[in-house]
Amino acid sequence: MANAPRQPAADLDIVELSGSTTLDDLCRSCSVEHTWVAELVAHGVITPTTASGGAHQHFSGSALLRVRKAKRLVGDFDLNTAGVALALDLIDEIERLRARLTAFERARLAHDDD
Repeated sequence: MANAPRQPAADLDIVELSGSTTLDDLCRSCSVEHTWVAELVAHGVITPTTASGGAHQHFSGSALLRVRKAKRLVGDFDLNTAGVALALDLIDEIERLRARLTAFERARLAHDDD
């Protein structure tokens, strides 16, 4: 399966970002197939929190959010898995740069107030 299914997520379970979820629960929550999650892992989009493979893998709550973003990118832009990996890397970089810019601006304002 090259692309994620396009049906809407029927189960909107909330997983804490610090929590862990099984592969089955991740797939059920995001309405995606195991094979597509394996493609995401192979492309470095998400990383299991356990070393075991197959259905025994566990993922962090942040991985669940990344799978949902990945699925949205596939649905909105018809990206393949490599494209999803690149897009998510660029989104992450933008978020890091924005955080640095905000910290820089705060430091500058604090310095100007002195």
